Amino acid sequence: MIAPKLRSRRRWLAVGLLVLLLVPILAYVAICAYAADALTTAPRNLDRTRTPDRLGATYEPVRFPSRTAGLELAGWYLPSPDADRALVMVHGHTSSRTTEFDGRFVDLVVALHQRGFAVLAFDLRGHGESSDAHIGFGSLEHDDVGGAIDWLRSRGFAAGRIGTFGVSMGGAATIRAVADNPDVAALAVDSAPARVLDVIRQEWPTASGLPDLFLPTTLFFARIRHNVDLAAAPAIAVIPQVAPRPTLFIHGDADELVDPVTAAQLAATLPGSELWMVAGAEHARAYLIDPQAYNLRVGDFFERAIP
Repeated sequence: MIAPKLRSRRRWLAVGLLVLLLVPILAYVAICAYAADALTTAPRNLDRTRTPDRLGATYEPVRFPSRTAGLELAGWYLPSPDADRALVMVHGHTSSRTTEFDGRFVDLVVALHQRGFAVLAFDLRGHGESSDAHIGFGSLEHDDVGGAIDWLRSRGFAAGRIGTFGVSMGGAATIRAVADNPDVAALAVDSAPARVLDVIRQEWPTASGLPDLFLPTTLFFARIRHNVDLAAAPAIAVIPQVAPRPTLFIHGDADELVDPVTAAQLAATLPGSELWMVAGAEHARAYLIDPQAYNLRVGDFFERAIP
């Protein structure tokens, strides 16, 4: 009679120990899966009052496909009479064409349009008014920039007559898109990270509230569930493919999100490129330091790059 009771108790003890082991493991997995969804989802920031006509520019609301099937992107197209040069303008993470640069992105768009360029400014996937989608911090969004390039080509702009401008995550996406598209004539980026994964690792504890132990599994879930591989093709690896096209790197020397050193690293990897380090500017805030100087610097760059 005693032996069966002991065996039964042992079985229950084993089950209890197994449960004690499985509960934290399952909780860890569930938290990482949730964190992967949160990491790859951006809040929608949109200000419908910030439009080019507010500054006297005529524009067309447009929608066009990304190179990723099933995604439609929303934007403004500012045509310019007889223009044979066009620019693609790309915002950064959690922003949009209406809210980037604290709502001043439209000012830059219109300033470049006044220089005689046709301009296409659009919202990346999962941002603004574009299709819902998980974001890839540039690892997926290069397809969105590619879709914008394709749309301009369909409007008659020839190879070598299109330039691109991207901010932060949009800069990372734009670098990869230009590396993949020899049709693009010139590239300008503001606050672009050399390696997005480095920024994610740096910001992880503060942004997520979780210890570093959770990051590798979160990245694993992001990759298998949402096709987001943050280690794939970082800007520092693909930037040599942009050569010999003219390139302008803009960065604030007070940027605490993306180390200003990385801008120098990107520029050094691309001989002949320009580096404009803006004194006192935090991440993607150089425009707000001196908008007139910024408009002039970027406009002059594209005038030289696409004469």
